Amino acid sequence: MGEKERAIGEAALWLYDNRDIVKGNPLLELMARFSINVLDAVEASKRAHALQFGRAAQ
Repeated sequence: MGEKERAIGEAALWLYDNRDIVKGNPLLELMARFSINVLDAVEASKRAHALQFGRAAQ
């Protein structure tokens, strides 16, 4: 697994665990915390959503 994939996975897990404490735009939060670009933040958000609501939500 590459560094980019690892960062996206970590961001997704963090968002899944901490969505309730995020104030404002979660994409901006992920970009700041994990030094990822907007496309990677969107992917992380999608993965967090899938973790929360199941794979069918993708």
